[in-house]
Amino acid sequence: MSVQIVTVPYASGRPDFRTGRGPGHLVRHGFAQSLRDAGVPVGTLQSIGLPPDRDTEVESLFALHERLSYAVRTVVSQGDFPLILAGNCSSTVGAVSGLDKDGLGVLWFDAHGDYNTPETTATGYLDGMALSILTGQCWRRMAENIKGFEPIDEDRILHLGGRHFDDEENILIHRSNLYLLLNEDLRTQGIAPLLRDGLRSLRDAGVERVHLHFDLDVLDPTEAPANFHENSAGLSVAGALEAITLVRQYFPLASAAFTAYDPAYDPENSTVEAAKRLARALFLPVESSGTDSQA
Repeated sequence: MSVQIVTVPYASGRPDFRTGRGPGHLVRHGFAQSLRDAGVPVGTLQSIGLPPDRDTEVESLFALHERLSYAVRTVVSQGDFPLILAGNCSSTVGAVSGLDKDGLGVLWFDAHGDYNTPETTATGYLDGMALSILTGQCWRRMAENIKGFEPIDEDRILHLGGRHFDDEENILIHRSNLYLLLNEDLRTQGIAPLLRDGLRSLRDAGVERVHLHFDLDVLDPTEAPANFHENSAGLSVAGALEAITLVRQYFPLASAAFTAYDPAYDPENSTVEAAKRLARALFLPVESSGTDSQA
């Protein structure tokens, strides 16, 4: 099995804008070569482009999801692993649409809830609705145009590292059946015991493998600044590596995505190096734990 990297260099439907610059920057600064140096086979690299007739933010976003779904489906059909580098964190809607949903769960690393709806958002920012779209709470008609889209049950999603929710979004997300591991709790109580409980909950909900979504602003910006959205204390790189390793002890990965990185906020490329380490952790050997013997 090879890793095939798929880039989606867009933010808010605009190419190479803000976090849309992140995928290309990562590639140019050795993201793929870092995997090869670690012994991970890396195959083709492809970039998703927008059809010229899609020029509003909403239709652009969903057109990118449709194209990413096709790309992921093609990679999987070849027996390879899809690794997505995207500007928009809502790209996971497209990525998951390209996967077999039987037994599929989602690990969502993110500083933000991404659980707004058109009724609760104060900004209209579509990426802030990504999880609501993924679970079928909003934009349902548009999402159904994506081949392979099916809402993911909330109890099959674990949201990790959140520290900045809008007021109405905060109410919605705490009323949901998402499994929430807030940044503050992870920092004060430790990652391993809380995450083990969350992973057991996913397993009890029927999850057998997971898509791992990693919004890079979940990281602490003093170590790895990601974008303009977040500058409060977040997850350490070491903590993120610990979390990824633990996830892989419980579940095989179906695919993964790194998103929301704007190199303008990373002049020393420290986030590039963090992303390389996190990506290698997706593939390096780990001791499998199908039971709770390590708990």
